[in-house]
Amino acid sequence: MAEAAAAGDASTLDSSGSSRSSTGGRRGPRAAGEELIHEGWCVKESGTKFCGRYQWQKRWFRLVTDTQGQSRLSYYKACTADSTQMAGSVTLDPSYCTRPVEKQHGKVQPFCFAIGPLVEDGLKRTYYVSCASEQIRQEWMEVLDAVIEGVPEDAQRRRATVSHRMATGNVDIGDEPGQGDQKVNRLYAEPKARLQEWVELHRIAADQSIWKKSDMKSGIRVSRAQFADRSSCDQIKIEGVVNASVELLYTFLKQASQPGGKLDYPFRQEEVLEELEDEPEGHVFYNQYNVPWPRISQREICCTCAWVPEHISPPEVGPSCGAVLYSVEHRKKPRKPDAYRVRLDASGIFLKHHPTESGQVVTYMTAVVQINTMTSLQRMLRGAYRSGLLKMGLRSGFEHIVEQVENYQRIISGY
Repeated sequence: MAEAAAAGDASTLDSSGSSRSSTGGRRGPRAAGEELIHEGWCVKESGTKFCGRYQWQKRWFRLVTDTQGQSRLSYYKACTADSTQMAGSVTLDPSYCTRPVEKQHGKVQPFCFAIGPLVEDGLKRTYYVSCASEQIRQEWMEVLDAVIEGVPEDAQRRRATVSHRMATGNVDIGDEPGQGDQKVNRLYAEPKARLQEWVELHRIAADQSIWKKSDMKSGIRVSRAQFADRSSCDQIKIEGVVNASVELLYTFLKQASQPGGKLDYPFRQEEVLEELEDEPEGHVFYNQYNVPWPRISQREICCTCAWVPEHISPPEVGPSCGAVLYSVEHRKKPRKPDAYRVRLDASGIFLKHHPTESGQVVTYMTAVVQINTMTSLQRMLRGAYRSGLLKMGLRSGFEHIVEQVENYQRIISGY
């Protein structure tokens, strides 16, 4: 495989399970107007059980696009594109994503990846596919992601980068539980440490060199940094104007995120490990989250949440208030070897006064998330952003907050 790749083509497919792209090698017939993106032997988990177990079946996979831009992954019982030999097919769209199968949910076969719906709806099937090597697995995920994201023309460039990224260790191979990034903050007891994270939150948001991708829709700007190596946090920013005063919005956010509040969803079932009473006040908490996708392990998080009122916000960030969250280590919740712990760098929401042309002063709200959800979930997060689904969800979340604030404002104003 490496020799063929060095020559500019993927290797010819044979019974060893190698894969090839449309750039070379023998190919079976294809329908008029179809473009072959990638093909190869893989082993697929059957969709039904036999004698109480799923079977693994060797199949010839072909990834093609047609003149209407639709992409289809088909698999055959023989090395052919003959429809009489087709065993199954799935039309891919932005609702799908790929991910390596986490080792905690290891399959009988090695080098396994999954391709299925990003949002589990109980209707679409998730396919589990085993490859002959780690490089072939990575190549299949790269070309599949390219067509899912609507850029099949980028598939071969992405495939060609796999060898280099594997040599540098920058590929997602499904880390073992307990091997999350250890670069987390242990400083939370001192108020000064919490204010330093508050300043860092503002610095990240203001550094325009970070935000490589950005688009504005319905008055809400969503931006992200360039996705880096798999050990880094992904950085996402959401910002826009809220038609309410800073004081009212700060009060609403702080109270609505308490248990039973309108915005308490991310914090439900959290376990408070330590209260932080000095300003900026807050607490250290631990929580576990079940992931709504098959064969992805539960995630846990241990972090500090501190609320910063405007009167203690440091001069270098100007008049501002809000909340900052970041991962910490705490003696009451040491890392467990069988757990996937999420890493959160300085993240949160900050509010600033925003004068309008009419002379009214409202709020400019900025939310920044710097997160590493680890392995398969991290890959799915990136795929969801590229496909547009995550951006849609982030805008909906922002609009939900605005709607709740407007309702709160009407109630306390008495109309």
